[in-house]
Amino acid sequence: MHDETREDPTIAFMLSRMRWPQFPVPVGVLRAVQRPTYDALMSEQIEHAIEVEGPGDIKELFVEGDTWTVE
Repeated sequence: MHDETREDPTIAFMLSRMRWPQFPVPVGVLRAVQRPTYDALMSEQIEHAIEVEGPGDIKELFVEGDTWTVE
């Protein structure tokens, strides 16, 4: 029996490659793994950076490093 919640995607990939008439056609959910969303990971990364580095200052960011004046 197939377990669609397995972390390893190998069996789900093999099932997705099965074609008629050599094999029966798989029907249903082949893979259903819970993963954090991009948004959740980004929010966590930003919160961690603020804890470690502080909230930051956009004005300081713009004037830091090499700057030049265009005339």
